[in-house]
Amino acid sequence: MKENGKRRKEFLFEAISKVIGKWKVRKDEATLVAYGFDSSIAPFQKPSLVVLPENRDDVREVLMVANKKKVPVTVMAGGVNIGGMCVPSEGGIVIDFRFRHLFHLMDWRECTSS
Repeated sequence: MKENGKRRKEFLFEAISKVIGKWKVRKDEATLVAYGFDSSIAPFQKPSLVVLPENRDDVREVLMVANKKKVPVTVMAGGVNIGGMCVPSEGGIVIDFRFRHLFHLMDWRECTSS
C-alpha cells in the first residue's frame, strides 16, 4: 500500500511540475509535515504535495490535474486556523495562497479560477 502511495505522489509531482515548474511544488518531508496540521485539535494528515502558485494559470493547472486524478485539494489562505479548516486530506494537495496578490484571481462563488 505504501508503494502505491509513493508512486502516486511521484506521478502527481511530475504531472504538476511539468506544467507549472518544479520550484513551485514541494514534496520534502519537512514541508509536508508542516502543512499537515493547524492550531485546532483536528488530527494530523500529511498531504502528498504543497503547491505555491505564482498566478491563476498555475492554480488552474493544479486543479485540472487534481480533478483528473480525483485528488482532494485543500486551500491555505492565511496560514492561521483554529478550526481544522486547512488540515489537508491525507495524500491530497495543499495550494498555499498566502501571497495576498493572488486572491483576486479566484471566483470564490463558483470555486474556479479565471
